[in-house]
Amino acid sequence: MAAIPPLRVMISSRSLSRVFDSRIQLGELRGRLKEKLRSIRWFAGDPAALAGRDQELFDVWIHEDTPAEDGGQSTFEISIQRINWADIVIVLYTGEAGSSASDDELGICHAELFEALSRRPDIVAVVDLAPLSDSKLSRDRGFREYVDRLQLFRRAAGDEAALQQIVLELLQDRVGCSPGAAAEVRAAAGTRVVRSTGTGSTSTAAARRCARPSCRS
Repeated sequence: MAAIPPLRVMISSRSLSRVFDSRIQLGELRGRLKEKLRSIRWFAGDPAALAGRDQELFDVWIHEDTPAEDGGQSTFEISIQRINWADIVIVLYTGEAGSSASDDELGICHAELFEALSRRPDIVAVVDLAPLSDSKLSRDRGFREYVDRLQLFRRAAGDEAALQQIVLELLQDRVGCSPGAAAEVRAAAGTRVVRSTGTGSTSTAAARRCARPSCRS
């Protein structure tokens, strides 16, 4: 049975910042988020139908996967490539603009969000990591003002468990099925249903409409 193309997920965020009242380093948090998403697999509701379907549903990229190298591409150039590659860009927003070569330049997080919204606004999802930074650096203040002006729909997470749940819900919407409901998806593989631990089962009527593989974590 042919492989089903995974949904390509870019996670954009700072790396060294500490979040959720400084309890967790953001690089560690997004690494665990990546592993959580990679652990989700297809299934078809029938063990006999698992053949060829025990594969990752999400192909997840974070900056640690492709570090910039001397004489090669810059971090920002790599980011642009991944924005064009992704099916969804999830921005973990702290209110910090990220590093920059000088105070007069946009931070890398600000630049990534600007480019993603300019090029592919329909695939961008922003999640606030509360409480947000109140840094007085000019580039951080400029970033927060920019995000506030956009009036984007943003979800907010106050801890790691809430973040993982929000991201799963965003991805469920992206593949076409929210918890407890079924819908057609745009992927060439056909209809996809996402089910994460604890969300409950798909209704009988929905299952009849969506009689294709779903996934398990």
